Parts: sequence; C-alpha cells; structure tokens
Amino acid sequence: MKKVVSLLLALIMALSLVACGEKKGETDDNTVPYKIGIVTGSVSQSEDDRRGAEAFQKEYGEDMVQLAIYPDNFTEETETTIQSIVNLSADPLMKAIIVNQAVPGTTEAFRKIKETRPDIICIAGEAHEDLPEIGSAADLVTNNDFVSRGYLIIRTAHELGCDTFVHISFPRHMSYETMSRRVAIMKAACEEFGMKFVLETAPDPTSDVGVSGAQAYILEQVPAWVEKYGQKAAYFCTNDAHTEPLLKQLLEYGGYFIEADLPSPTMGYPGALGIDLTAEAGDFQKILAKVEAAGSSPVSRSQRNKKRISERISFSCFRALPGLEGSRSPLRFGRYRTNVPRTFCNVSRSIKITQNADKYGVLGDFLFLKSCRQSLQIT
Repeated sequence: MKKVVSLLLALIMALSLVACGEKKGETDDNTVPYKIGIVTGSVSQSEDDRRGAEAFQKEYGEDMVQLAIYPDNFTEETETTIQSIVNLSADPLMKAIIVNQAVPGTTEAFRKIKETRPDIICIAGEAHEDLPEIGSAADLVTNNDFVSRGYLIIRTAHELGCDTFVHISFPRHMSYETMSRRVAIMKAACEEFGMKFVLETAPDPTSDVGVSGAQAYILEQVPAWVEKYGQKAAYFCTNDAHTEPLLKQLLEYGGYFIEADLPSPTMGYPGALGIDLTAEAGDFQKILAKVEAAGSSPVSRSQRNKKRISERISFSCFRALPGLEGSRSPLRFGRYRTNVPRTFCNVSRSIKITQNADKYGVLGDFLFLKSCRQSLQIT
C-alpha cells in the first residue's frame, strides 16, 4: 500500500504542474482540473491494493479519484477486465489510470486507451504479464525487486535456522517471468546455504475452486507438510488468498513464515491471529504494533517465530540489502527507473555469464547479488 500511495502522490504532483498552467476560467471552482482512475482487485483477492486506493480517494476526493475493480476470476474474464480499465478513459477529464495489480489484460487495455486517449498516463503496478510486453503499452511499470527478494528471503530463513524452504504456487503464476525467475534464485540460494528446496502446488483461486476452495486446500495440507518437512521448514506462497490459511496453520502446527509475496502487516496476519484492526485502519504504525503484539505470546514455538518475523514485515519489501534502506528501495521499473544503486538495475542485461545462460539470466543475477553482499561485507 505504501508503494501505491507514493506512486499516486508523485502523479498528483506531476498533474498539478499541468493544472497550474491552465488559464483562469477553464475550470469552475467546483470542478477538478483532472481525474485519476485506479483499478484494483477486490478485497477478497488483494485487500491491500484496494485499501490503498480507497485511502487515496479519501484523501483527494471522489471527484478527483475514481475507482474500479477487475473480476476475481480475471483469468477467465479477460474481456471484462479490459473493459473495466478502458471505461475509465471515457471521461474527458481522466488524465491517468493506474492498474494495481496489473493482471492479464492490462496491456491490451492500455493499448486501447492510447489509441483514443494518448494523453492519459498509464501506470502498471506488480505486472502479471511479461515486463517487455506490459512495458510496450504502459508509461510506467513498477514491480518489487523479485530478483533480490529471491535471495534475501532464503537468506533470512537460513539466519532463523531453517533447513528447508517450501514454495507454494500453481502453474499460472509459475508462467510469469518475474515469479519463475525469483523461484530460480531461491533454488540457487538454497544450494548456497545448504537448504532443501521444495515446490508444492496448490489450487489457483481464479480457477473453478475459487478462493474458498483454494484456502480450504491450504488448511488441509499444512499439517501434512509440517509432518513431512519438519519444524524447521520455512513456507512461502505466491498468492495473497493462500497467505491467511497458511499463517493460521503454521501458528497451530509449527514452521516458519518469512514474509508474504507482497509483504504487509495486513496480508493474512489479522485473520490468522484473530485480531480486529478496525480502530487502527490506515495507521500502519499502530497496525504493525498490534500484529507484533498478537504474535509475541509464547503459546507455541511457531508464535515465537512469528514475533521475530513480524518485526521485518513493515519494511522488508522496501530494503535493498540488509542495512541499506530508504531511498535505495528495491523497486523495479519498466520504461523508467528510480535512482537506485547499480545492484538493482536490470542486472541480467549488464552481466552475461555465458552465452548458454538460462532463459532469464538467473545465474548472473544470483552471482551478482552474492558478490555485492561480499563487497559490502554483509555476513
């Protein structure tokens, strides 16, 4: 949510400069000079995305910020997704459209928008489509640094004493460049730290089983996984809907959870810990404190682990390397990039290990991250 709001604030500033250049009398006192459209998933699929959009709308008003939702079953309802995005461009005052997460269909929607409204700024957050594809249509593409996280998540699990890392996903997610590349980094990192890497498959919430069926599967399988892989196994799932049932069962049966696919103190933790965050809504410092407090009770070994892990979740996805924070945020950009250290430029393009490198140059990324850690004397 922090990333969403930061992007939108930057957009507001840019559009404000345009508005300042307008002649007096072009807009009434009661009319906004421009509008911003934000398209997200529903609360059941991606709560943080939706809450972030709602918070931005509350800040700047419904007249300026318009919200839309793409279908939960977006893989089967691509045309509906495209139309939900394109519909926002019909408003002549619309000057920017943000889609977060940029699910399949976003690229085509942006292309349709640009055909009739080239003046609209199109921004894609957490792109599900291949980055070169979405980058060909969007003005700005942002993703968390999936390469470095593939290494740092495993490194954290190793520091906590884990001997096994269990990666839970499904074929659709594994077909994404960003996720397949990250899982390859995770495998390499596990080899580096002498850990066992395991791939487990769970139902896709956008399939016929739906969110409830996918969550029920996780609830049923975790006890068997814990028995199979032991108490020192760390678990990671690529889908938001899987997070809460996974956390809930790990708290009950033991195991480690390093961080969510899109880290946030509201991602699965409130439901798994049985806490109500209504009073803290919008205040992430209070939300984080309440989540940490709920996870600190030494009822079980897994809850003690949860306390240690929850201390990282407020900033884990905004870290470049341990000890390097703030402006060196590991956000990947498509057509444009932030001013981040060279470590987080597109290293697969700048480093070529061999001509026979794997599909995404994962080995080069991994070795480069490892060398950066050594050069910075990070142990």
